[in-house]
Amino acid sequence: MMLAGCMLALISAAQQPVISSMGVGELRILQTQQQVEKLLGKKLSIRSKQANERGIDTVWTEYLGMRLQLVFSYYTMMDDDLPSPKLYSIYTDAAGAKTRSGIAPGDDKFDIIKKLDGRRLTIGPDWQKEALPDKQRYSVVRLSDYDNSTFLNFYFVDNKLVAFEVGVEEGC
Repeated sequence: MMLAGCMLALISAAQQPVISSMGVGELRILQTQQQVEKLLGKKLSIRSKQANERGIDTVWTEYLGMRLQLVFSYYTMMDDDLPSPKLYSIYTDAAGAKTRSGIAPGDDKFDIIKKLDGRRLTIGPDWQKEALPDKQRYSVVRLSDYDNSTFLNFYFVDNKLVAFEVGVEEGC
């Protein structure tokens, strides 16, 4: 019985999708809502374009055992007006989340920076953006993938990784 429990735990861990600058598992940045729903095997309750002045909508969902926040947009700098929403960003703070190189929650910020040495990194403070007395505890490392116009953010509290975000890299 104990062996069966261990095997189930290993199978579950093996099914967790891998995070990259392009997405999470088979969920890819700029996929349409319909493509995402097909991968998830369910409809997402996203409001219409007219329901949100900014053209952005957010939904929480489960994907292969990982809790994700999906942000859909009707607009990007590459497409002025989309007929249906596209996946703009993915956020997760799931304990089992990890990148292809094995970066996972709990990892040390400085070890991650060493691992990503030679890549396009931006290191910044205060990702909470709130007037907290201890806001210096929060920092972010952004890995920019200019070839694909995407990014992978690593969010830290007290220099320990707590969450990931993948999204569209927009700007000049």
